[in-house]
Amino acid sequence: LANFVGPPTYNMITIQQQLTTLADPFFDMDGTLVQIAFLVHPTAISTGQFLILSAPFGFKFFERTFEAGEGFPVVSGSVYIRSPTSSVARWRCVVQILTRIRPLQMVKFSVRVATPRTPEDVALWESDHSRSWLLVAARDFEGQELSSSNDDLFPGFALMSSFGSVQVVPEPNGVTSRQRVIVTVAIKPRSVMRSLKQGGSAHVRIIAPLGFEFDIGCLAVTPDPTFTVCEGSGRIAVLAARDATIPAGPSSSKIWVANAGLTPADNRWILESFLDLSMELVASASAGSRQMSSVEGYSIRELLQATIGANTQRGAVTTVFVWFLATRFLDIGGAVELHAPRDYELRCTPRVQYINMPAGSCQLKKGTVASSGDFPHSYLVLALTVPDQLIYPNVPY
Repeated sequence: LANFVGPPTYNMITIQQQLTTLADPFFDMDGTLVQIAFLVHPTAISTGQFLILSAPFGFKFFERTFEAGEGFPVVSGSVYIRSPTSSVARWRCVVQILTRIRPLQMVKFSVRVATPRTPEDVALWESDHSRSWLLVAARDFEGQELSSSNDDLFPGFALMSSFGSVQVVPEPNGVTSRQRVIVTVAIKPRSVMRSLKQGGSAHVRIIAPLGFEFDIGCLAVTPDPTFTVCEGSGRIAVLAARDATIPAGPSSSKIWVANAGLTPADNRWILESFLDLSMELVASASAGSRQMSSVEGYSIRELLQATIGANTQRGAVTTVFVWFLATRFLDIGGAVELHAPRDYELRCTPRVQYINMPAGSCQLKKGTVASSGDFPHSYLVLALTVPDQLIYPNVPY
């Protein structure tokens, strides 16, 4: 006969999956909030112990962001963020409690984290790294004398990469109400997204703001270097990627869409990618996207009737005459903008000559405006500053 020391047994900590959230489940997020909700059973966690939350590989805790929530015990003031001490160690948030946690008592807290940086190959990264979070209670600061643990069983969060720099740019003068136009959707993801299954697929879904409508066959220019087909239905368009791969780096596609009647209150365009789903399932999917980005769309405007006249000598300094028919009432504080083509230079000085347009202030600006094309140019902002000198609709100026 011999006596053997058996394995230790601990209290079970259960992290509640439905109540535990990551505010922004994307790569490259700094300071996003993770909220933890957990229960412990069958016995209590006694006073003076340390709760230690260990994040998955690539996550990093932020100092002084811990907040106790519902049911959390009194804290000693000893809240520490511990950085990894080796290549296999993880970032840890350590909190000492001064009152006990009763069995089956719901306990919540939150802390801000930085998510992992975008890998070159997301699918490969996910196969090599665990997403699980470890929460333990220990009698010592280092977590060697455990009393409770969730055994690393919380599955964590599926992180999505973004499409990087995203732009939605209409064709020149393509911002008028209900107009069928070509928009250029440009993306610049940092990592490749591809299916690892034989015969798999990769799709991008575009959800336009309310009021926009995509053509049934919405690829305006074919062949497209990134996508083989685009199917539109209402404000949703689904694009199928060539070779089941959405490449890293810059790419753009031209899409047919009908503008909304007015600028939507929520004017964001949402782009998502999906792997190994049919186009029909992608169009109706409510979850499961692998990449996601949102970008502010362009404003819907009315097209002005205008005529421009000037001396046509190349390189000359000249006066430009502008005639236009106003379509809306402009009160004091309103402005008329005159945008020049590329390589033209406008000036407020020596002066702007107001003929029958109400005089006001002139401001010279330079920038990029989607409705004028995606290039830097100069433009004048002629603002109304006199209360009784306004612009009225259907009046030529």
